[in-house]
Amino acid sequence: MAELHDEDRERKEYISKVKASIERHKKMCAELEQACKNTVSEIWQQAGQIDTLMLEAEKPLTNGALKKENMALKEENERLKQVLADCEKKRVGEQEGTNVNMMRPQPCRKFKMIPTADWVTKLMEEVVEVVHIAADNAELDVRDWLDDEDMLADKLGEELTDLITVCTSWLDAFGYDEVARGKLQERVNEKNKARGYWE
Repeated sequence: MAELHDEDRERKEYISKVKASIERHKKMCAELEQACKNTVSEIWQQAGQIDTLMLEAEKPLTNGALKKENMALKEENERLKQVLADCEKKRVGEQEGTNVNMMRPQPCRKFKMIPTADWVTKLMEEVVEVVHIAADNAELDVRDWLDDEDMLADKLGEELTDLITVCTSWLDAFGYDEVARGKLQERVNEKNKARGYWE
């Protein structure tokens, strides 16, 4: 009888352990189920947000907006081409060890502190050289200048560029660096465009 009593007690203990284990597993399953539901809910929310973004991206631009974006991209492309071209044409300044863009006018600082009268004289010297070449060939039209074997267009072009360099140097003497000179040029360009000089 005692043996039956012991077996009965062991069975009850075993059943109790199994029930406790089942309860633990139920609780774990419930927690896992809730975690899965939360994850699925987040996935659906993100999928909804992605769908919304995709729909926005697929909306066709209006004709005006498309043209505007296209123009902006073209302008940016041209600017980047110019930046690349400028970078390729930079040289290292021998004395200062600075980067110098040899394709843009560089101020001649040797004359920076000369009096205004000397600047006017230097400017007039360059103007006279331009006028001299132009006057000697006044009968030529543009095509004749370009076809000339003596390279008159190159000679005149070089003298005109000397004139630009004197002007650049004088502006530099007044404290206009390359950025400030660019802003001045922009103002002049806008003014000339508004006057119809670009047509």
